[in-house]
Amino acid sequence: MSLKQLRYFCMVVEKGSFIKAANALNITQPPLSLGIKNLEEKLGSKLLNRGSHHVSVTASGAFVYQKSREIIELYDSMKSEIAKLEGASQSYFRVGYSPACQSFATDNLPLLHQEFPDICISAVMGDAGYLRNSLDKEYIDIAFLQEPSQLDSKYEIVPLPEIEFVALISNKYECSNKVITLQELSKMPLAVLLSASGDGFYHRLYDLFKRNNLPFRTAVESLDKYVLFDLILKNKDLVAILPAGELPERIKSNYTVAKLNHLGLVMRPCMMHLKTKDSSPVMNKFKQLITRKNKQLALAD
Repeated sequence: MSLKQLRYFCMVVEKGSFIKAANALNITQPPLSLGIKNLEEKLGSKLLNRGSHHVSVTASGAFVYQKSREIIELYDSMKSEIAKLEGASQSYFRVGYSPACQSFATDNLPLLHQEFPDICISAVMGDAGYLRNSLDKEYIDIAFLQEPSQLDSKYEIVPLPEIEFVALISNKYECSNKVITLQELSKMPLAVLLSASGDGFYHRLYDLFKRNNLPFRTAVESLDKYVLFDLILKNKDLVAILPAGELPERIKSNYTVAKLNHLGLVMRPCMMHLKTKDSSPVMNKFKQLITRKNKQLALAD
């Protein structure tokens, strides 16, 4: 088992497709497929469910993805520390974000780089459990994720505007007044954002169905919302449950956007970092940019 195989596997999970992962890695598909196959053989477990247009992770695959991200981050962090010890001049600012919080994390990175052109900005996506673990081990400097139910005094936590979730429904289904019930959703094949730990939006959604004794029929799971956009455009049977903000026009024009507020499906995101990181000039500037954007959003509302 090699680090390259773990990177290959993580990219396939995040892109939801062997073709898209190969393009992102700038390699052809055969060595990518072979690398994943060899990894599965080494671990003695099937990690991916392979479909004609997409892949999804198995239960074992979700666990391996989480651990693989930790190993990769540890390796990258080790390289960074070695570079510092050897007198390398470049410094790093490492940002982590959950899929639903991507825009909070990434929209201001170009402005941050203009202010600090000598730093290398690293951005990594993961679920809430992975991000908190990465903060604790200082693999990342700051994270954007769902606000934890139990607050820890070692963190500086800044609440961000609520994120509403919607159901994207093709005209194949009847949906009156852009409202859909949980009972109706339980009869549809769902495309949802993946979460490997037990405290993300995915598990809140699962618990909602379970409490109402309804089946939770997921057909597609991915960490990348853009993978879900592509898949629902190709398969009109799928109903995607995604953050309401930043829906592409191609989605809005082809799908009914049904609100889910009446089901309590909102996310309360936050910006979180260890208090020991608060004195960094880069951190302070980044927080200023985020605060400014939040004020602009509040005025727009």
